Amino acid sequence: MSDVKFYSVREAPFRIYGLYEPQAPGPFRRMPDEIAETVNEGVALRNKYPAGARVRFSTDSEVIVLRCTGLTEMFYDDNSAVGCCGFDLYLDDPDVGGRGVYSRYVHSFMPPKDFAKGYEIRMELPRGMHSYTLNFPPFNTLDDVYLGLSEGAMVAEGLPYVNEKPIIFYGSSITHGATASRPGLAYTSLVCRRLNAHFLNFGFGGSARGEETMARYLASLPMSCFVLDYDYNAPTVAHLRATHLPFYETVRAANPDIPILLLSRPSFHTYDRHGRPRTEDSEARRDVIIDTFRAGRAAGDKRLWYIDGESFFSGPDETECTVDGVHPTDLGMMKMADSVHRTMLRILNEVPFLSETESTQKGV
Repeated sequence: MSDVKFYSVREAPFRIYGLYEPQAPGPFRRMPDEIAETVNEGVALRNKYPAGARVRFSTDSEVIVLRCTGLTEMFYDDNSAVGCCGFDLYLDDPDVGGRGVYSRYVHSFMPPKDFAKGYEIRMELPRGMHSYTLNFPPFNTLDDVYLGLSEGAMVAEGLPYVNEKPIIFYGSSITHGATASRPGLAYTSLVCRRLNAHFLNFGFGGSARGEETMARYLASLPMSCFVLDYDYNAPTVAHLRATHLPFYETVRAANPDIPILLLSRPSFHTYDRHGRPRTEDSEARRDVIIDTFRAGRAAGDKRLWYIDGESFFSGPDETECTVDGVHPTDLGMMKMADSVHRTMLRILNEVPFLSETESTQKGV
């Protein structure tokens, strides 16, 4: 397209968040391959799905062309095309909303049916100089992203987060983003957009089992807060009990001052695709997580919090909160985000973990 100039989002002034060494060639990754491969096969595969990744930039261009490569031709069950393989764009307004930035949805880049490894989509932008956040697809591989902007348009850095040290989320497919209709509607994205907070998404659909290797890796990362949410992927109650408290203790030992938030599963009473009640062990699993909370508090940890997942969907329209009895609809994601956000605000009153802008180490 002769009226636009293409830029690689790997290069300044664009800034990528949520990925490990995003300037390195090849598929984007969330953590080092050599570590992911020692955790389990699912993590090794889904490490290359850039859930939670995003790029921030500013421009006065009145058009944007998104070009991406490296996608595979697959769609997750129950996910929309945009929620699996698409992007969505937010406009970031400064000094509004109480946290320095107010972000509002602008547009989704929906993959065509025949995208075959990549696609290119054009859209109009509002006039004037604006800052933007582009969210990456959560359930597909991605080699490269290029943005075409009007020839002669100004291009600059995006707005900073209130704290560049991230909130880290570890969990199941729900944390990963299933089944939000688009990337920006995952509960992790909703919460951190409201806080104007940088975050890292370590949700691994079907594969978050609380392994010691994962605990040690996440504990080594700089963070402002940690959210532990892998109840669904623990294969048994016994497995959850054997891993949950040690996982928390590993993170806490390496990060003595950060807030840690424990979540239990949101779909407490679930049903299968035919409307039949599942024979779940939700209460026993919740007891494990409560026991971790009580153990931490008994040991003197005053920066440990817990949210009972059964409360997430309760109230009006609670039966409309999942697509399959487990994975949230957009309404379910919003209810989860509301609850987590309320707790984060309570934590802020006690521990100002997002009060200062701090830099992160390479790769996050």
